[in-house]
Amino acid sequence: MAGAKCLITMRKALLCLALTIPSLIAEPVAPATPAPKEEKSVAVSPAIDLANLCQHWVHSVEEEKPGDKEQVFRPSAFKVFPPSRFRMACKFSANKDFEWLELASNDAHGFKKGTWSIDPTDKALLHLVKGGTQESYRITSLTKDRLTWTQVVPAAK
Repeated sequence: MAGAKCLITMRKALLCLALTIPSLIAEPVAPATPAPKEEKSVAVSPAIDLANLCQHWVHSVEEEKPGDKEQVFRPSAFKVFPPSRFRMACKFSANKDFEWLELASNDAHGFKKGTWSIDPTDKALLHLVKGGTQESYRITSLTKDRLTWTQVVPAAK
């Protein structure tokens, strides 16, 4: 009987998640299996492989080291991510369109549109234009299964 109550509680939690964040649930999700061996992360070379960058990425905060400024992202279908009130996600398209999941105060999170570009003089520097403001990130590694970056904060004038 306790197992049935647990199953009902889990179903309610999943339904609540599906209603709260439909844009994340709409993406195909791989079945829960042990994570495959990750290909070795290679520092980004001067040429970023757009085939690796152009996909739907989800923030995998569980893989980050405490106090480290490097953020880790995984493809949306890489694994079933643990429940979280908000989990950053972004989508890069080959045509330079960019979408990011915006945190809403009423929990009605939704994707917002922007654009992205690679800095012409520093091929590891990614510029994101979000709602009229620009943010820059240094890509520290990029494979088809893992993206890591650190935000570049402009120097104070």
